[in-house]
Amino acid sequence: MAAGDSTVLTKDLGDAVLDELLKRTATGDQAAFGALYDRSAPRLFAVCLRIARHRRLAEELLRETYVRIWDKAREFDPAQGRALAWMMTIARTHAIDVIRIKIREPRPPDEVTLEAAEPTALGAMEARVEFEAIGRCLRELAYGERHAIVLAYRDGLSYDQLAVLLGASVETVKEWVSRGLAKLRDCMDQSP
Repeated sequence: MAAGDSTVLTKDLGDAVLDELLKRTATGDQAAFGALYDRSAPRLFAVCLRIARHRRLAEELLRETYVRIWDKAREFDPAQGRALAWMMTIARTHAIDVIRIKIREPRPPDEVTLEAAEPTALGAMEARVEFEAIGRCLRELAYGERHAIVLAYRDGLSYDQLAVLLGASVETVKEWVSRGLAKLRDCMDQSP
Protein backbone atom coordinates (compact mmCIF):
# COMPACT_ATOMS: atom_id res chain seq x y z
CA MET A 1 0.00 0.00 0.00
CA ALA A 2 1.45 3.40 -0.98
CA ALA A 3 1.70 6.26 1.51
CA GLY A 4 -1.18 8.14 -0.13
CA ASP A 5 -3.42 5.06 0.11
CA SER A 6 -3.33 5.06 3.93
CA THR A 7 -4.49 8.70 4.00
CA VAL A 8 -7.45 7.84 1.78
CA LEU A 9 -8.26 4.79 3.93
CA THR A 10 -8.14 6.87 7.14
CA LYS A 11 -10.36 9.55 5.59
CA ASP A 12 -12.84 6.92 4.40
CA LEU A 13 -12.91 5.37 7.89
CA GLY A 14 -13.53 8.83 9.40
CA ASP A 15 -16.37 9.41 6.96
CA ALA A 16 -17.84 6.00 7.76
CA VAL A 17 -17.66 6.75 11.50
CA LEU A 18 -19.48 10.08 11.03
CA ASP A 19 -22.09 8.37 8.87
CA GLU A 20 -22.69 5.78 11.59
CA LEU A 21 -22.80 8.39 14.37
CA LEU A 22 -25.35 10.42 12.43
CA LYS A 23 -27.51 7.33 11.83
CA ARG A 24 -27.39 6.56 15.56
CA THR A 25 -28.24 10.21 16.33
CA ALA A 26 -31.37 9.78 14.21
CA THR A 27 -32.53 7.13 16.68
CA GLY A 28 -32.13 9.56 19.59
CA ASP A 29 -28.74 8.27 20.77
CA GLN A 30 -27.36 11.22 22.75
CA ALA A 31 -23.93 9.63 23.22
CA ALA A 32 -23.60 9.24 19.45
CA PHE A 33 -24.68 12.86 19.03
CA GLY A 34 -21.98 13.96 21.49
CA ALA A 35 -19.35 11.97 19.62
CA LEU A 36 -20.64 13.38 16.32
CA TYR A 37 -20.29 16.89 17.73
CA ASP A 38 -16.75 16.24 18.99
CA ARG A 39 -15.62 14.93 15.60
CA SER A 40 -17.34 17.50 13.38
CA ALA A 41 -17.62 20.77 15.35
CA PRO A 42 -14.26 22.22 14.27
CA ARG A 43 -15.13 21.82 10.58
CA LEU A 44 -18.66 23.19 10.99
CA PHE A 45 -17.38 26.08 13.11
CA ALA A 46 -14.97 26.99 10.30
CA VAL A 47 -17.93 27.15 7.89
CA CYS A 48 -19.93 29.36 10.27
CA LEU A 49 -16.97 31.64 10.97
CA ARG A 50 -16.14 32.05 7.28
CA ILE A 51 -19.69 33.25 6.61
CA ALA A 52 -20.35 35.22 9.82
CA ARG A 53 -16.85 36.72 10.20
CA HIS A 54 -17.54 37.30 13.89
CA ARG A 55 -16.60 34.67 16.45
CA ARG A 56 -19.57 35.20 18.78
CA LEU A 57 -22.07 34.99 15.91
CA ALA A 58 -20.28 31.93 14.51
CA GLU A 59 -20.55 30.21 17.90
CA GLU A 60 -24.27 30.97 18.01
CA LEU A 61 -24.70 29.67 14.46
CA LEU A 62 -22.83 26.48 15.38
CA ARG A 63 -25.15 25.80 18.33
CA GLU A 64 -28.20 26.38 16.15
CA THR A 65 -26.72 24.16 13.44
CA TYR A 66 -26.41 21.24 15.84
CA VAL A 67 -30.00 21.71 16.98
CA ARG A 68 -30.99 21.44 13.31
CA ILE A 69 -28.79 18.38 12.83
CA TRP A 70 -30.43 16.70 15.84
CA ASP A 71 -33.89 17.54 14.50
CA LYS A 72 -33.14 16.49 10.90
CA ALA A 73 -30.89 13.48 11.52
CA ARG A 74 -33.63 11.13 10.27
CA GLU A 75 -33.46 12.85 6.87
CA PHE A 76 -29.80 11.88 6.34
CA ASP A 77 -29.38 9.30 3.59
CA PRO A 78 -25.85 7.85 3.26
CA ALA A 79 -26.69 6.83 -0.31
CA GLN A 80 -26.98 10.55 -1.17
CA GLY A 81 -23.63 11.57 0.32
CA ARG A 82 -21.43 11.69 3.38
CA ALA A 83 -22.52 12.89 6.82
CA LEU A 84 -19.92 15.66 6.99
CA ALA A 85 -21.01 17.13 3.66
CA TRP A 86 -24.66 16.92 4.73
CA MET A 87 -23.91 18.68 8.02
CA MET A 88 -21.74 21.32 6.32
CA THR A 89 -24.63 22.08 3.97
CA ILE A 90 -26.93 22.60 6.96
CA ALA A 91 -24.36 24.88 8.62
CA ARG A 92 -23.75 26.91 5.46
CA THR A 93 -27.43 27.30 4.59
CA HIS A 94 -28.37 28.29 8.14
CA ALA A 95 -25.51 30.79 8.43
CA ILE A 96 -26.39 32.47 5.13
CA ASP A 97 -30.07 32.63 6.09
CA VAL A 98 -29.26 34.25 9.44
CA ILE A 99 -26.87 36.77 7.85
CA ARG A 100 -29.51 37.70 5.28
CA ILE A 101 -32.09 38.27 8.02
CA LYS A 102 -29.67 40.36 10.08
CA ILE A 103 -28.84 42.49 7.06
CA ARG A 104 -32.50 43.16 6.31
CA GLU A 105 -33.30 44.18 9.90
CA PRO A 106 -33.85 47.92 9.88
CA ARG A 107 -31.68 49.89 12.22
CA PRO A 108 -33.49 52.61 14.13
CA PRO A 109 -32.28 56.17 13.56
CA ASP A 110 -31.33 56.34 17.26
CA GLU A 111 -28.34 54.12 16.46
CA VAL A 112 -26.79 56.88 14.37
CA THR A 113 -23.93 58.36 16.31
CA LEU A 114 -22.63 61.83 15.76
CA GLU A 115 -19.34 61.34 17.64
CA ALA A 116 -17.34 63.41 15.15
CA ALA A 117 -19.72 66.37 15.42
CA GLU A 118 -19.02 69.28 17.72
CA PRO A 119 -20.91 69.11 21.00
CA THR A 120 -22.91 72.18 20.04
CA ALA A 121 -26.38 72.57 18.62
CA LEU A 122 -24.88 73.97 15.41
CA GLY A 123 -22.46 71.04 15.11
CA ALA A 124 -25.25 68.53 15.70
CA MET A 125 -27.42 70.24 13.09
CA GLU A 126 -24.59 70.21 10.51
CA ALA A 127 -23.98 66.53 11.18
CA ARG A 128 -27.69 65.82 10.77
CA VAL A 129 -27.78 67.68 7.44
CA GLU A 130 -24.76 65.67 6.24
CA PHE A 131 -26.38 62.43 7.41
CA GLU A 132 -29.57 63.29 5.50
CA ALA A 133 -27.52 64.16 2.40
CA ILE A 134 -25.77 60.77 2.56
CA GLY A 135 -29.16 59.06 2.84
CA ARG A 136 -30.51 61.00 -0.14
CA CYS A 137 -27.40 60.23 -2.21
CA LEU A 138 -27.57 56.54 -1.30
CA ARG A 139 -31.21 56.38 -2.42
CA GLU A 140 -30.14 57.69 -5.83
CA LEU A 141 -27.79 54.73 -6.38
CA ALA A 142 -28.83 51.57 -8.21
CA TYR A 143 -30.04 48.73 -5.98
CA GLY A 144 -26.83 46.65 -6.22
CA GLU A 145 -24.55 49.63 -5.65
CA ARG A 146 -26.54 50.89 -2.67
CA HIS A 147 -26.84 47.53 -0.93
CA ALA A 148 -23.22 46.55 -1.58
CA ILE A 149 -21.96 49.83 -0.07
CA VAL A 150 -24.27 49.76 2.94
CA LEU A 151 -23.53 46.12 3.74
CA ALA A 152 -19.79 46.57 3.29
CA TYR A 153 -19.45 49.71 5.37
CA ARG A 154 -22.24 49.36 7.92
CA ASP A 155 -21.92 45.63 8.56
CA GLY A 156 -18.29 45.07 7.55
CA LEU A 157 -19.05 42.31 5.05
CA SER A 158 -16.35 41.10 2.68
CA TYR A 159 -16.73 40.97 -1.10
CA ASP A 160 -17.21 37.19 -0.85
CA GLN A 161 -20.04 37.58 1.67
CA LEU A 162 -21.62 40.32 -0.41
CA ALA A 163 -21.51 38.11 -3.49
CA VAL A 164 -23.38 35.33 -1.66
CA LEU A 165 -25.96 37.63 -0.14
CA LEU A 166 -26.60 39.70 -3.26
CA GLY A 167 -26.47 36.75 -5.66
CA ALA A 168 -23.73 38.21 -7.85
CA SER A 169 -20.11 37.42 -8.67
CA VAL A 170 -17.32 38.91 -6.56
CA GLU A 171 -16.19 40.98 -9.55
CA THR A 172 -19.69 42.41 -10.00
CA VAL A 173 -19.86 43.32 -6.32
CA LYS A 174 -16.46 45.02 -6.49
CA GLU A 175 -17.67 47.04 -9.47
CA TRP A 176 -20.90 48.00 -7.68
CA VAL A 177 -18.94 49.25 -4.67
CA SER A 178 -16.40 51.14 -6.77
CA ARG A 179 -18.98 52.71 -9.10
CA GLY A 180 -21.37 53.42 -6.22
CA LEU A 181 -18.69 55.18 -4.15
CA ALA A 182 -17.74 57.37 -7.11
CA LYS A 183 -21.41 58.34 -7.60
CA LEU A 184 -21.81 58.90 -3.86
CA ARG A 185 -18.78 61.27 -3.81
CA ASP A 186 -20.15 63.21 -6.79
CA CYS A 187 -23.57 63.52 -5.18
CA MET A 188 -22.10 64.64 -1.85
CA ASP A 189 -19.94 67.25 -3.62
CA GLN A 190 -23.14 68.70 -5.13
CA SER A 191 -25.00 68.74 -1.80
CA PRO A 192 -25.33 72.09 0.00
